[in-house]
Amino acid sequence: MVQKQGLPVAAANLYLRALTFLALILPWSFLAPAVWRHSRPEVKGLTGFWTATFLGCVALAAIGTLGLPARDVPGWLAPAGRFSPLCCLVLGGLAALVIGPPSRYSALLLISGAIGIAGWCDFLRGHLYGMDVTLTRAWGPALWPIVGIVGVIAILAAIAAEARPFLVLLTIAFGQLALMAYRNMNLFGLAGGVVLAWNLGSWSQALRETGGTWRSGWAKAGPAVLIALLLGWLVAIPTDRFFAMTGELRHFGWGERPYWYAHDAARFAGRPGMPDRALVFDVGQTGVYLYHNGPERKLYMDSRLEIPTLETFREYIRVEQWLQQGDARWAEAVRQMGNPLIMIAHEENADAVATLMTDPRWRCVWFDPVAAVFLTAEDPRRKRDYPAVDFADRYVRACAAPTIDPVESLVEAKVLAEIGSHMARRPATRWEVRAPLLILGACHARRVVAAGGHSPQAWTILGHCCWSLAPDLSQGPPDLEDPWDLATGLSWSQAAACYRRALEQSARNVPALLSLARIYEIRRMNQAHAAVAASVRSITNQGPARAVRPLPELISTLEATGAEIPWNETEWRALALLNLGAPTQARGLYERASVPPSAALQHCRIADTHLAEFALEDAERAYRQSLAQNRSLGSGWFGLCLTLLHQGHPAEALEASRSALTCALTEPQRGTLEKLQILLARFASD
Repeated sequence: MVQKQGLPVAAANLYLRALTFLALILPWSFLAPAVWRHSRPEVKGLTGFWTATFLGCVALAAIGTLGLPARDVPGWLAPAGRFSPLCCLVLGGLAALVIGPPSRYSALLLISGAIGIAGWCDFLRGHLYGMDVTLTRAWGPALWPIVGIVGVIAILAAIAAEARPFLVLLTIAFGQLALMAYRNMNLFGLAGGVVLAWNLGSWSQALRETGGTWRSGWAKAGPAVLIALLLGWLVAIPTDRFFAMTGELRHFGWGERPYWYAHDAARFAGRPGMPDRALVFDVGQTGVYLYHNGPERKLYMDSRLEIPTLETFREYIRVEQWLQQGDARWAEAVRQMGNPLIMIAHEENADAVATLMTDPRWRCVWFDPVAAVFLTAEDPRRKRDYPAVDFADRYVRACAAPTIDPVESLVEAKVLAEIGSHMARRPATRWEVRAPLLILGACHARRVVAAGGHSPQAWTILGHCCWSLAPDLSQGPPDLEDPWDLATGLSWSQAAACYRRALEQSARNVPALLSLARIYEIRRMNQAHAAVAASVRSITNQGPARAVRPLPELISTLEATGAEIPWNETEWRALALLNLGAPTQARGLYERASVPPSAALQHCRIADTHLAEFALEDAERAYRQSLAQNRSLGSGWFGLCLTLLHQGHPAEALEASRSALTCALTEPQRGTLEKLQILLARFASD
């Protein structure tokens, strides 16, 4: 999870936090009662001491759980969490001093148990979240086995002190399952909760019998806390506050999780003439396919409804990994299966979908926000009956649609942005192959923004689409000293502007922050990168932020004062602002520029700034005003072509591209227009 989502996001996951806390508190629930049973009678009667000691254990488990560089966590907690194993030793030592030498067995048990729990705490944090959050760092792998031996001795001593062996083994078994796979956490939660309740329940009853004046308070506190937790739970789930805390797209109700099960894709895969064998990813969708198409149609494997051989399961996993990695070996493996229908859910498989999208031997015949269906291109009859999905045509229809479903559009935009991003980072993928998916994703995101106004996620997705639309990511962005060229610089400027808009609506939007920081880093904009990186460190608690100039201050510095600005100064200042993702400020400079080379060029530059922030109607108006003054301005025709394309007018965009090709253009502009003509040729009006 940490590798896929990053430490700040994974450490804030409520389920992972619950797993960590339960795994840290369970050892104390065995150790504390065992030590209590073998303490001398006068110490056993100190109910307040034992209560305070165990509350200290709970506090240490909470600090070890929350003390991570996660979002929305106070900065002081991260170093506190790193030192929580050391605090376990301190707590064990102090409690051993109170117990005293007369209860030597209990004191030794407590000290050895504290050492084992300290090592377990450090190991667990390192295993789940990485070595950077551990106390021992690089020394951990060498020290943990030694500490583990001490922990095993403490476990055996606790069993000798009347801890139940069955509960110990149950905890170890289900804990191992939870560490092996994320999906087993619920099983560990169930078993661990039972064990924790058993240990603390029997111990609290014994404490009540020897508690003296504490008996009444102890008896009332436990049930009161449980009732309060239950009431909070009963309120949090129906009001969806629980799912908001976990970051899930679930809602309280009778239906299934929206946009999760590929019902439409499975129904399509069962139409007449479709292959009767299917390879479905991931395993969570195999049951959906069989529900709609079984028993006539068969799956390569469904580990939920059958017990496949080990080799079959390994082959299934290998093919999935090869698809995700873009490894060419997947094609031969699938060919040996007989080239079955392939159905892939997009969730966590966007890279696999991108692999199939870029392979000319396979065709995407179904695509929706949940899944895609692919058929081999070798069967001419199926080519006729089930043509490939035309994403360019979908884009035109999406632009013309009078209304949208904001949730569906946002989900599909996210999926298209992820797939297009993977396609863009594979050098063999041509721009005109990935462009239709990304332009369609950008259209969905723009319409969500237009419909709802406040949507930082939509702005972030729009930024991802723009970034992946850059002509050639393998060559990197244009140099900061190069003159402004819409063909090479627009995608980078649009992406930065979108991320900044997302941050204006939600300053703690980590994906937008990380993406903006990465753009600045790639473009070697050191001061801007330092400013955004400081915000990332502040939000994710990854260390103290350095004293740097904030991004708004950098932008305001580039805005010249005065009613008129020389054209040469305007150009370099506006170019810097466009690269920073501040097209509004750049437009202000162009509007105040004095003695431009021509009025047409000035209006063209103003139109470029409108296009950079997706003010498409204003951009079209400014480009047409520029061309009315100079019909031979190639950059004006080029910008108008892109504007009309984003507006969903392919025939008009094609006409603009033809006009542009008759004018003077830069090589990147000419190359982009030639690719666009291939994409738009079928929309010609003549």
